[in-house]
Amino acid sequence: ENSKTSLEAELFPNPSTANFTITYETVNLEPLELMIIGLDGREIRKVILEHNIIGPQTRSFNTTGLSLGVYFVTLSNNTSKTVLDLVISR
Repeated sequence: ENSKTSLEAELFPNPSTANFTITYETVNLEPLELMIIGLDGREIRKVILEHNIIGPQTRSFNTTGLSLGVYFVTLSNNTSKTVLDLVISR
């Protein structure tokens, strides 16, 4: 299949202590939604990523306010969703 519909993303460093960086590739200019979700399914933080360009992207996020533990980071648009694990340690 030649058309890309999935969002490919990587998150580092993982475990993270103060900041994490997510890299992803966009195939169109639509905004993306990044959510940090606790293991209990509760939404901790939501960020709309606008001003994307087509191709590789890199964004950094501060983990201040997140308790130690494991979280899910979702990156989604209207057609695709990727879920990554994030471990917060100190």
